[in-house]
Amino acid sequence: MAGAVLRYHTHDIVKTLEETAFQKLLQWLSDKKVQDFVNIQRSNGQICLTMSGLFNHRSALIIDIFKKISDIIARFLRASIYPG
Repeated sequence: MAGAVLRYHTHDIVKTLEETAFQKLLQWLSDKKVQDFVNIQRSNGQICLTMSGLFNHRSALIIDIFKKISDIIARFLRASIYPG
């Protein structure tokens, strides 16, 4: 199992930017057709993502998911620091 917490800051979160980033991630996951083994829950102001699969089967797709999360969160962070 693998997991990630999607949160760029512990306070001062711009909800509209966060929601936009979250929707981009959901769309990307849907396009990759991985929603069957990805679980996403919102709790305590953060978005928790876990993935399940066989631990002995390395998959580039799993690595790509983490890269995409990183890319989306980095863009979200830049947009919140440098609006416009």
